[in-house]
Formats: sequence, structure tokens, C-alpha cells
Amino acid sequence: MANTLTAVFELIDRMSDKMDAIANRGDEAVARFEAMGDAADQAFDGAETAADGVVSAVSSYSTAAEGAAAKTDFWTDAVGNYDRSALEAVYTTEELVDMGLKSAEALEHEADIMAQCDKAAQELSDVMQESSRLQEKYTSVLERANSVMEKVADNDKVSSETKEALQEATEQAAQAFEELEEAQNAAQAAMDEYDAVLSSGTASLDEIEAAAQNAANAADDLENANKKAADATEELERASTEAADEVEDVGKKGKEAFETLSQAMAAAGITKAVQEMAEAFLDAAQAAATAETAFAKLETIAGGSNMDMLTAQIKELSAETGIAQADLADVAYNAISAGTAVEEAVSVASAASKLATAGFTETSSALSVLSTAMNSYGDAAGTAEEISNSLIMVQNLGVTTVADLAASMGKSISTAAAYGVTLGNLESAYVSVTKAGINTAEATTYISGMMQELGKEGSTVSTILAEQTGQSFGELMSAGYSLADVLEIIYDAAGNDAEAMMNLWSSQTAGVASAAIVNQGLDQFNANLEAIEESAGATESAYSIMADTTEYAQQRMATSTENLKIAIGDSLTPRTGKDEQCGGSGI
Repeated sequence: MANTLTAVFELIDRMSDKMDAIANRGDEAVARFEAMGDAADQAFDGAETAADGVVSAVSSYSTAAEGAAAKTDFWTDAVGNYDRSALEAVYTTEELVDMGLKSAEALEHEADIMAQCDKAAQELSDVMQESSRLQEKYTSVLERANSVMEKVADNDKVSSETKEALQEATEQAAQAFEELEEAQNAAQAAMDEYDAVLSSGTASLDEIEAAAQNAANAADDLENANKKAADATEELERASTEAADEVEDVGKKGKEAFETLSQAMAAAGITKAVQEMAEAFLDAAQAAATAETAFAKLETIAGGSNMDMLTAQIKELSAETGIAQADLADVAYNAISAGTAVEEAVSVASAASKLATAGFTETSSALSVLSTAMNSYGDAAGTAEEISNSLIMVQNLGVTTVADLAASMGKSISTAAAYGVTLGNLESAYVSVTKAGINTAEATTYISGMMQELGKEGSTVSTILAEQTGQSFGELMSAGYSLADVLEIIYDAAGNDAEAMMNLWSSQTAGVASAAIVNQGLDQFNANLEAIEESAGATESAYSIMADTTEYAQQRMATSTENLKIAIGDSLTPRTGKDEQCGGSGI
């Protein structure tokens, strides 16, 4: 700064023919330095006097201006012809004062400049902190705006103007904060530059002042960006509040409408009826929601294009069997998951539900044993209804239930299928073994062990089969032999001696199973097998008996009531417009 002022006043000496312009500059210089304190005021007294009298006496102004210049750069007469710039480059202002080359006012002037620099840096720091605070507020407001935006997006009760205002406010705020970020970067760069100049230790007062001025300019720019961002945030907050209020207002109007209706009905003396109606509507909405969730789950595996068909079939089956729609939808889902074709899912669910009723078990358990049989045997096992009939016949002939079979039979089905033992033969074996006093779970272990040993190459019993027939166990089963026929070959080889036959088996459990079948009668085994294979209608017969009970009638009535609730609930809360958007409870 001192160098600049020196150049100005040298220009006054050299350009006497342009004193009017120089006088104006001197006046501006005097005004600029008035704020720097008493020392600067004194330094410019001569300049002000010269400026005021320039019209009447140019020479007087020139003399005063030269005096002002001498005072402004604070050099004393002792400096003589020394190169002032070189002196300033080598010595500090304090050293120049100590040497008598500059007046004491130079230190005061430098202190004033540094104070103004520090002030500019502090102002920039304060504005940067305010900017950070604004960003935190903006983040919070933006989160709320996004939340409100989600609520109003598909709510046709909220005006398009409100939605557009919120969208516009969001976009403007985003733009404002992009500009704020740019201003922040510029401000940080200015602050870094100022710090670097100060820490260099070699910067002149002019360079420090220039860096401070740059920081001050950055502070002004950032302050303007802060203001714009603050305004945008305030507008976004206002738009969000208006949108949220409108959503709430829609809900209030729906609630108020119902309350008005309720009050009117209460005034007519039917308050209790209103309450009962409200509770009934709420129950209906909840029943519909439960069914909707189950159908939505089914849709994830069946596909949307099949849902009209499946929904109609499930509703019809629910009315027929008295089983809840949601439960049947779950059964259909599990059936498809287990490998059943989508178009056959409800048919399998029907067979499972009737088998469960006739077989004293849960629908899920009934479905499990049906699915295992169909997956293991494929088409050879027959339809779900045919398998269901055979299982009911096993329940009728043996000492077991479908519930017991469903719990453990799956373990033996895969073994039987591997050796070509038909489902009917396996089921007939369960009849014989359970009638011998062995529970269903143990029967599964015994029968599986027997089949494995019959099919194991090199076992005593498989060797006997090969010697007597020239065929393996699996080949005999494929040829149409029954398990009883195969065991008869073993029994004959043991001399029709039950104990001797038991000793042919390496596994005691396998021997127990074979002995149980033989003791129950091989002819009886085949008779049971024939009954199982001709068991058409067995499930329907048992189901009809169970369906004719009071308990089942009550269940059907309860299901019919639930289905009515679902129908009403569907009309109250269709999938395309949930009442939750109105802020109400659905009533």
C-alpha cells in the first residue's frame, strides 16, 4: 500500500498540467485513510487542505499533497537517497523505525492494516461456519421434504399445485446449495491463501493486505450464497409444511366426515349401531388385509397373470371346505413351491385340505406327504386326490392316522421309489407293520431298513432272490411282484420258519418288519394292497363324515362370516387406494 501511495504522489509532481484529476485522487485517498486512526488523519490534513483549495490555487495543493505523500509512507528525512524498496525488502518496519528511517506512526499504520486483515479473515471464518450450519439445516429439511414427497406422490387428494410447488422448491434448494458449495470452495481457497501469506514470513504489507482483501471478497460472495441457500431452505421448508398440512387436512376431512355422520346418527338414537358398524367395518378391513397379504405372497410365485384364476378358485374352495382364504392361499403357495404346476395348485390344495379333515391333521402336513409322494413317484403315484384316497385307506386298515403318516412317511417314500416299490406296496407295508403293534415312526425305520437290505447286492436276502428268481429286488418289483410276493420267496427259502427267516437279515429292524408282514399274512398284505389301489372315494367318504359334525359346521359358518368381511373390506380398501392415505383407520 505504501508503494502505491508513493507512486500516486510522484505522479502529482510530474503531472502538474492535470491537477484537477490528481486533486480528486488526493481527495479519495484522504477519505480512504480517515478510517485508519488519528495518525492517518494527521497525515492527510495537508492533502485535504490541498484538495479543498485546488480550484483557487493549484500550487498550494501541490505543496500539501507532497507533504501528505511524505507522511503517508512514513519515511523520515534520514532516508536520503537510499532505495526505499530495497530497505523495505531487507528490514521490518520496526527495524526501520529503530534506525530512524521511518516515523513511529509507521508501526501504528502497520498495526491498523494487520487488524483489518485479521478482521477480514475472522469475518470469512464466521461466514464459513454459518454456511456449514445452513448445510446441516438443509439436510434435515431435505429429508423431511423427501418423506413428504413420497406421501403425496400417489395421493390424488393432494392438489397438483402443492406437489409442483414442493418439487420446484426442492430443485431450487438443490441449485442454491450447489452454488453454496462453489462459494465455500472459493472461500476455503482464499483462507488458505491468506494463511500461506502470513506464514511465509517474507510477505510485504501490500501482499498481506491483498490476501486479506481477497478473503474479504470471498466472505462477501459466500455470505450472498448463504443468503440464497437460506432463502431456498426456508422456501423448501414452507413447501414441505404446506404439503404435509394438506395431507393431514385430507385425513382430517375424512375423519370429520365420519364424525359428522356418526353424530347425526347418534342424534337419531342409533349411537350403538354406529359403533357396531364402525367395529364391523374395521374387522372387515383387517380381514381383507390379511387375505390380501396371503394372495400377494401367492402372486410372487404364481405370477400376476394367474391370480384371477387362483383367487376365484380359492374363494370357491374356502366356501366349500370352511378353510380360510389366507390359509388356502398359503397351501397353494407351498404346493407350487414343492413342484406342483400353477394351474394344479388349488386342486392339490383342495386334496390336502380334505385329506387334513379326513385324516385328523393340519393342511400343511397333509400337503407335505402329498407333495413328497408326487415328487418321488411322479405320475406313477397318481393325482393328489388318488394319493389322498390311498392314505385314507391306510388309516382305515392299519393302526395309524394320516397325521402320523405325514409326520414320518416321507423318509421311506424316497427309498421305496428308488427300488421301484410302488406307493401302494409301501402303504400296505405300513398297514401290516402298524397292526403288529409298531408305531408309525418306528415302522418307517423298519420298513426302510428292510427295503434297503432287499436291494443291497451281496446281502443274504438279495442273494436268495437272485438264486431263486434270477432277478434283483428292483427287477422283481418292476416285473409286478408285490412286497408280499418277494417276502414269500425269502420265507420259503427259510423253510417257512419265522425265526429262521429273522436270522437271514443283518439288521434286526429289517427282520422285524419282514416278520410283521409275514405274521399278518402275506395274502392279507396283497388284499390290503388291492383295497388301497381301489380306494377311490375314500377321502370324500371320510371327509363327508367329518364335515357333518357340529364343530365343522361352526367352522364353515365362521369362515363364511370371515369371507363376507373380506368382500366388504375389499370394497372399503381396494388395492389401488388404501385408506391409510387419508390418515384414517379405514372406517
